[in-house]
Amino acid sequence: MKITAAMRRFAVSKNWVSDNASDQELRDVLASKLAEGAITAEVWAMLVKDRNPLDGRALLQDLIRQELQGNGGRRSGLTPSRVGSAGGVRLKNVSEAYRVDKAPARHRKSNQPVLLPSGSEALRSSEAEQAMLGSWLKWKARKSGQSLPTSWSEHDQALLDELIHEEDWLHDDGVTLTTLSGGDHVKAVLDDSTSGGTNLVPLLYDDAIIVGLLTHSEIAPYVDLKNIGKGRQIQTPTVGIPSMVWGTPEGTALGVLDTTNLIGQLPSTVFTLSIAIEFGKDLLADSAYSVGQVLEEAIGMRVASELDKVIVLGDGVTQPLGIMNTAGVATVASVNGAGGPVAVGDAESLIFGVAKPYRAANLNPSFIGNDVVYRRFKAIPTATGANDRVFGMDTQGYQVFEFPFKVASNLANTVALFCALRKYRLWTREAAEPVYEEGGKELRLKNLSLLIVRGRFAGRLLDSAAAVKMTTLVP
Repeated sequence: MKITAAMRRFAVSKNWVSDNASDQELRDVLASKLAEGAITAEVWAMLVKDRNPLDGRALLQDLIRQELQGNGGRRSGLTPSRVGSAGGVRLKNVSEAYRVDKAPARHRKSNQPVLLPSGSEALRSSEAEQAMLGSWLKWKARKSGQSLPTSWSEHDQALLDELIHEEDWLHDDGVTLTTLSGGDHVKAVLDDSTSGGTNLVPLLYDDAIIVGLLTHSEIAPYVDLKNIGKGRQIQTPTVGIPSMVWGTPEGTALGVLDTTNLIGQLPSTVFTLSIAIEFGKDLLADSAYSVGQVLEEAIGMRVASELDKVIVLGDGVTQPLGIMNTAGVATVASVNGAGGPVAVGDAESLIFGVAKPYRAANLNPSFIGNDVVYRRFKAIPTATGANDRVFGMDTQGYQVFEFPFKVASNLANTVALFCALRKYRLWTREAAEPVYEEGGKELRLKNLSLLIVRGRFAGRLLDSAAAVKMTTLVP
């Protein structure tokens, strides 16, 4: 090994050897550090050429030259962090121009923290993450042939490069969902002319959708939310209650427990949900951060609204099975029937229509009805002609007795439910795919684009005894 002046300066700067170390001592130390991986290939190449890797400009020039030579002059995955990993200089990622702190996600109505399916606290996307997502959504629009109001900027490309090479991605082949670490293999899939990367989405994007769902939804944050990694059919195991016998006399044979049908399955089908969001094309001319912020919020709100509806009213044919349509859910009669008015006894009948174990706080027992039904419950006076109200004088607490009241706008005025919401399981399959559309006379004349997000969900009430419904309230 020929010792260069750059090798000696570099080793001394790292305090690996003294200034007066012999060439052999230096060779031994450098060989050891190479074996340990303490010296990267890029740095070693510069040392051999007697170039100083601590010189940021020389390092950057050398790396760019290597990238262009290795890629035929085409743009590749050179990012600031890859430059920084080569030696004693670190160039900032372009996303570091934005705030990177992540605030806890809170429900828009209750202002309470919300939890992810994993049980950890949900966090809102940082400004840096929204900027990277915005660059990806703008890139998706360009790939789909959208005529953008302005050109693709170097800043947009730098954000996209960082997202590709430094963040995790979800790859969905239609059957199995896998997570890929950022790198050239992600870029290769995105550049594939056949798939166009439609089956690959950033993990940040999926996280943003879930957090948006949890913060905007009225009902979904309180059900049992699970992720699914593969398949189109879910088999949920059910376990019956073993029988017990007391007072068996001595000498009497003990009956063998018959486990036939003790353990069963509840099948649930995974359904596709397509969310369409119409927006002005001028939005795509905004900064990547603005695009990411606006579309992330819009997607989260729309998904939340639709899932709230199917959790309650899903038909089980083209949608997840909702609570109202679950076989075996008991029906209780209202006190005054369709002639009304709504009475305190109606709320009591709903509460005591489910057994006490289902009313435990950890199962999120709640009333469900539309806003008119809630108003009627809150308007019940303490006595005829009195202005005081049985359930308190506040109107925005959305609580009847000690239980929360969840608003389902699609329910009729005649219907109210009481349900242990944690007994409803909602499965979500990650890697929701965004697709742009700008064709058609209406969109073109109005200078609009259509963003269609396709997600997949399954859901059902795991125990019909966990809910009760009332369908005879005053219209």
